[in-house]
Amino acid sequence: MSVVEKTGFWTRMVADQTFREAVVEDPLRALARVDDVDVSPRQVRQLEEMSHADRRELVTMVVRDAFFKGAVARW
Repeated sequence: MSVVEKTGFWTRMVADQTFREAVVEDPLRALARVDDVDVSPRQVRQLEEMSHADRRELVTMVVRDAFFKGAVARW
């Protein structure tokens, strides 16, 4: 039996623009379409309780921060 590694939720969010947009639009539907993402029930609840605008702002902030830190590390 092989062990399937799951990708962290925020890692997938940063790396996959299609997934990112789907989560902003409808977190439950986006997560139902993937089986390789490790996400806690608490994270799902928090996303579901946010407004669309708040989810977009959070996701944009996280992605921007990740790309900025990556750029600084490479420089």
